[in-house]
Amino acid sequence: MNYLAHLFLAGTDPEAQLGGLLGDFVKPGSGPVFAPLIEREIRLHRMIDSYTDAHPVVSAAKSVFRPAARRYAGIILDVYYDHCLAATWRTYSAEDLDFFIKRFYRGLQNTGVELPERLKLRAPMMISEHWLGSYRTHAGFETAMVRLSTRLSRGAADMISGLADVAEHADLLRESFRAFFPELREHVERSRAQMSESPTIIPT
Repeated sequence: MNYLAHLFLAGTDPEAQLGGLLGDFVKPGSGPVFAPLIEREIRLHRMIDSYTDAHPVVSAAKSVFRPAARRYAGIILDVYYDHCLAATWRTYSAEDLDFFIKRFYRGLQNTGVELPERLKLRAPMMISEHWLGSYRTHAGFETAMVRLSTRLSRGAADMISGLADVAEHADLLRESFRAFFPELREHVERSRAQMSESPTIIPT
């Protein structure tokens, strides 16, 4: 899953959301350097990614991509599922999406936590270019993919070629999100409860 889904699954606590974001910016096994709540959400972020990668609905969705794009199918789906979440936000939350995003941006700007260097550089762009809100539209999804492709040392064209597969199979991919996301939410809730009861246990 991508940024918006991780933040949504982390809840509304600013520290928990920061942990949900940091999972993309800190290396596993580097040792606990954050507050316990942040550390828990970092571990949950990694669990979410592992669960997503192994889920049969997601695996089936990856199979629609042409061979050249298939190695990037997981990345493309992560961002497309953020688009699906943003576009159908009211299905999953009673809170206004813009309010949710603005509160997160405010918390990120005002956090007293020392952020990893990559996140320090990326956070101002995320806020000024309103990355999270842009996921609402298909054009915003495509812009996010182009932005991601520029970070690749090779294979950018192959990744971008996958956008044609998304357009061709959009109905199927949206349905895969609808089938998968409720199961992911339930898994996260169970895992968080388990970790709260036994903080040393990392659910799989």
